[in-house]
Amino acid sequence: MKYTREFIEKLVRNELHELPEAIQTETIEKLMKYNNPGLSTEKIRKVLKRIKTEYGESQVEAGDAVGVVAAQSLGEPATQLTLRTFHYAGVKMGFMSGGLQRIQEIINATWNIKYPRMRIVLDGSRNPDVVLKEIQEVRGIKLAQYNQDEGVIYTEGSNLREVLKIEGVDAKRTTTNNIREIEQVLGIEAARQSIIEQLYDIYQSEGLNIDIRHIILIADMMTRDGEVKSLSRIGVMKNKSSVIMRMAFEETMNVLLYAAIQGMTDELRGVNENIVAGVPINQGTGSRDIRLRFISQ
Repeated sequence: MKYTREFIEKLVRNELHELPEAIQTETIEKLMKYNNPGLSTEKIRKVLKRIKTEYGESQVEAGDAVGVVAAQSLGEPATQLTLRTFHYAGVKMGFMSGGLQRIQEIINATWNIKYPRMRIVLDGSRNPDVVLKEIQEVRGIKLAQYNQDEGVIYTEGSNLREVLKIEGVDAKRTTTNNIREIEQVLGIEAARQSIIEQLYDIYQSEGLNIDIRHIILIADMMTRDGEVKSLSRIGVMKNKSSVIMRMAFEETMNVLLYAAIQGMTDELRGVNENIVAGVPINQGTGSRDIRLRFISQ
């Protein structure tokens, strides 16, 4: 028998009440999609149990060094990109140019990227040739080409603000590979999403499988203050309160000299400063708090 939406929704809410609302909603929609006479209550409960188990296994334990793992997970495969860069020298790339150079541009939040490109989706309200001609006249667009099969215009050069003003352009699906331009035109959330998508696509295009949660963590660090900041001493490291952390990153003597003159102190709250000071880090087995999880019988 086919179940009513009310029955499935009640079952999901009861079994997955501890999980986020988004997961519950998605589960309900999927069960309704595959709702058929062969779907028994027992099978539904097995699916819900599996979802709950996998969600629990995907969570990190308190004290896990997620930042170190994320950096290692993205850094090690980047060595493979370094080697492959020589093989791709002189080869024309697609909309999302790849390679180590492009990764560096993203994490350094570069303003003037080497190969700015746009993917302009048309909404079908105007003749594509007319829209193409107007786009070719936009300042900053060097070359524009219409792909009839996709209904998309690909460009070399980028000017997102002006392109979105052109009638016939789908503003919701048109994008650029310039993170800074997205931040200025569409805001910080759009820039964060673009960082995630571009980094993930670059690694995937090279056959390197990276857990997207590592990339999300990097994007969150770059955008947490409401603006895109580079992973450098002039970006996310600039506002760090720890003297030792900034010292260990770049310009060691300048940081130490300034801290000494100002009489600054360091509370040793992070990983870097604890390692430099030769004391156990406050993560993993070195966590200073004991956390117990009680399971009711």
